[in-house]
Amino acid sequence: MVHHRRRQLVALLAAPLLSLAVAAPASAAAPDRFVIDETFSVDGDTCDVAVHFDYAESGVGTRHLRSGSYPYYRVDYQAALEITRLSTGLTVRLAFHQLSRDTRITDNGDGTITIAVSGIFTEMDYAPDGTVGLRTQGRETALITIDTNGTPETEDDDVELEFDYLGFVGHDDREQTDFCDWFLDVTA
Repeated sequence: MVHHRRRQLVALLAAPLLSLAVAAPASAAAPDRFVIDETFSVDGDTCDVAVHFDYAESGVGTRHLRSGSYPYYRVDYQAALEITRLSTGLTVRLAFHQLSRDTRITDNGDGTITIAVSGIFTEMDYAPDGTVGLRTQGRETALITIDTNGTPETEDDDVELEFDYLGFVGHDDREQTDFCDWFLDVTA
């Protein structure tokens, strides 16, 4: 669960970009190809200790028009999240790669759409000494419900109503290792 909650943190911080990438209607002026280049730094806490987060992601996305009024998106990006434990100055690095795409968009007939998203996900978590501590690889799926606010041709007023994480299938070292136990141990 910690793995999923950590990804939720990253997803929440990247939500403005992701909602633009998956919810733009076909008539929007979005380009057929777009570049992802985001960075941020913030202090916070994880595993009940004070930390500093440095996050950077880069990649490309494409917008494909299919039948119907909504475009389908495909996004290929890499990201790195460095978490520095402030009390010790030691840093772990979480390196991600994800290739995700919209697989189905359903008009719910009530002013909302539901987007089925599938992604291939790889993550390597590195200890401060550079060794791989945790490795994850597999497929993730989710359903995202968007309220188009009666204007499917305009994305500016779209609101994400629900993000339903359907799960992960693959290899995940976190099934046997608690992320917080590992993080606290390698940054002590």
